[in-house]
Amino acid sequence: MLLKQDAGGRTVGTADIKLGDSTGPMVRSPRLGQIFVETESRYNVIALDQHTGEFRGGITLPSLNWDISISPDQSTLYVTAAFERRIWKIDAATLEIIAEFEGPLHCRKLMPSTDGKFLF
Repeated sequence: MLLKQDAGGRTVGTADIKLGDSTGPMVRSPRLGQIFVETESRYNVIALDQHTGEFRGGITLPSLNWDISISPDQSTLYVTAAFERRIWKIDAATLEIIAEFEGPLHCRKLMPSTDGKFLF
């Protein structure tokens, strides 16, 4: 969960997401037991436990992100830049950038091929 109530019934943020922070697209990895959320907070992408909502990790990217996709085998995240022609390939288990390459401006809704060789 991104938000929860504290003992006094007030809504508070979790996982380095504070009330008022912007969250974007999310993808799920049942294999890793995680949900990956794009944010405009301390981290650009965070990993949450899919059952408890607890913070598992995050990554800060070199510039503002725009969209997120996950490979069919759930091992790789693809995150696009908002105002640059950049796509980051991120290891879903470690949240480390493993490649960066040029893509179209305002690129959204990437769909990896089933073999992971192409992005559409």
